[in-house]
Amino acid sequence: MENPAFVIVMLLWLVLVGIYTCRTDIKWGKYFAALSYMEKVNFAGRHRNTAAMQQLAAEHSARKEHYIYLYSLPLCRRTALICKAFIETIRTGKNVILVMAFLLFCSVILTKTMVFADVPLLGDPYAARLIAMFIFSTFIANIKEVYARQILSITEKHKKGFFIPYSFTEIVASYALVCYMSMVMLVVPFGMIMEAGCKNILLFLMVLLAVMLLFFSAMRRERMLRLCNILTNIVIFACSGMLF
Repeated sequence: MENPAFVIVMLLWLVLVGIYTCRTDIKWGKYFAALSYMEKVNFAGRHRNTAAMQQLAAEHSARKEHYIYLYSLPLCRRTALICKAFIETIRTGKNVILVMAFLLFCSVILTKTMVFADVPLLGDPYAARLIAMFIFSTFIANIKEVYARQILSITEKHKKGFFIPYSFTEIVASYALVCYMSMVMLVVPFGMIMEAGCKNILLFLMVLLAVMLLFFSAMRRERMLRLCNILTNIVIFACSGMLF
């Protein structure tokens, strides 16, 4: 609480959570329909009714609603890909978000608490720091891979005949921008919690920007992609020590 920047960030998050809570309208009909669907799925699973389970899955997929669509954003040719990348970020699965949050939580627990002080390996401060750095670099690498798969998905459709009025550079630039902004929003609060200092946070973000540009640019050449991916992950791991 002695860090003013950390207090300001936490207050902003609380304000956003408060606004979201006040503006949330619970749809009770949809809630009870979801409960009924879960009961049907459990009933079909207990009786091993494969046909019923496939039918329920097909009906659920057909009724699935998305509240953020591409046409609901201010679109033009320059922003269409950015909006698409933003929507795909918003629609990230809950399981992925939970795994990402768990990785950050483990990094903080290992270095800022004494929970594992009695554990032989984790109790060593130097070993715990290296493990936390590895977990955090894994977190960053997973985010990078998520956006890389989205870029490859678009380019594969283009190779199979789907017309896309954008060059490979434009596709990479749009997704790299959204990827980097997502990382900035996560790294800055994490660095404040770790008390890394503004200078170290900015240096890490600059290195991260260079790594992202290098990795996404290498996606044009599939033979170099795997080697570039390994090298960028090593650089991220080495530079993550700035935050610990």
